[in-house]
Amino acid sequence: MTRIWTEGWELGDLIGYTNLYSFISGTARSGSYGLLVSLVGYLTKNTPDLSEAYLRFGYYQTGNMLYLPIQVRWRHGTTVLGILKINSARILELYVGSTLVATGTTVLYSSTWYLIEIHIKIGNSPNGLLEVKLDGNAEFDYSDDTQPGADAHFDNLLFENPDGGSGANLYGYFDDMGLNDTAGGVDDSWCGEGKIIKITPMDDVTTELTQFPALTDHHNDVDDYPADSDTTYVEGSVVDEEDKYELTASGLVAADVASINRVWCEARSKNTTANPGEVALFIYSDATEGTGTDVVLSASYVTKVMSQEFLQDPDGPAAWSVAALDALQGGIRTRD
Repeated sequence: MTRIWTEGWELGDLIGYTNLYSFISGTARSGSYGLLVSLVGYLTKNTPDLSEAYLRFGYYQTGNMLYLPIQVRWRHGTTVLGILKINSARILELYVGSTLVATGTTVLYSSTWYLIEIHIKIGNSPNGLLEVKLDGNAEFDYSDDTQPGADAHFDNLLFENPDGGSGANLYGYFDDMGLNDTAGGVDDSWCGEGKIIKITPMDDVTTELTQFPALTDHHNDVDDYPADSDTTYVEGSVVDEEDKYELTASGLVAADVASINRVWCEARSKNTTANPGEVALFIYSDATEGTGTDVVLSASYVTKVMSQEFLQDPDGPAAWSVAALDALQGGIRTRD
């Protein structure tokens, strides 16, 4: 598996990211939420060291596009290796370091969602490569030197909305993020079309954890988006206690869905004891469990607690179907 990052902001928070003037927004390409990067705002996503990768994101802007809102930078530390931005003619531009190397041809408009993909290959001439797709179509590419200095890898992505000028009143929105490397034979090329939605707890199946407060149904303690911190939650202190929940239907129509490429569990959890605490998130498809790896918890809500991504329905295994997704159960289990 070579998917490095998948994010649709569907839990309604920015836990796990470094951000300034970045907010969760109801303006979304899919699902309930997207990321709003306001004026002079940014969000940083740290990555492994990558010399070649494929990045995907949905982008939407409100306001005057003459003020150049979008800049996506791939960096090593704070050293900029490359930039994708929009110029004053509302056309995409590519930079190696601070040098313009390629310009697109398609005019972008405000209040319109675009799907932008970038293939980044860091290397000296003739081995460097930068390619850009817009809504699935090749926009432009650059084949030459993409390594402006000594750094042959990038280790973070910066999504930035630079100062738009007085009265610019513009905002950039991002959604449906994906990042692939080139290893492993799966998810090793263009991310392609992708929309990220959430399905949420709606009924109890197994209730071994303790509720706070003691409501009738456990699922009512864990269905808040964004999470309500310590207002409602479930808690366990005995290894391998679990809560399992029925999940809401996806709302997808099988005839309209080309494929369901990945399913995962995500939660907001913390450790409330003096000892190290771990949990595992899991799914149930029919009678077959897909068990996530154990996750070590922090003492506060600062960790994105996630299972691995299940690329196939564990009850098979086979490709995911809308019917299997709609029948899915999921939950959380205490571990060592």
